[in-house]
Amino acid sequence: MKLSLVHPRSGLLEGEIEWDPSAGTLTGDPASRVLALVRLAEADGAVWIDPPPASIPIEDPLRSREQMAAILGLNWRCPELADDYPTVPDHTPDLPGVVN
Repeated sequence: MKLSLVHPRSGLLEGEIEWDPSAGTLTGDPASRVLALVRLAEADGAVWIDPPPASIPIEDPLRSREQMAAILGLNWRCPELADDYPTVPDHTPDLPGVVN
């Protein structure tokens, strides 16, 4: 599966990688940079996602679409995994006089 790494502000394509989630492999020019981020996330055991301070556990990101989307989302937009980016349910507390 080809993944496009798009700069979040400029919208410029910064690179493309080939990811095979069944084999757990990454190839392509920026693959070493992405793999370094994957290894850091694995060592930490989680990555921050929007909205802060939410996070998701990282267990097998080279085989998980959701975990890969979260890791790539730290630095890029990845259109191919946009639907896989983890979401956080709204945990807005019920406050008296406040309509949620």
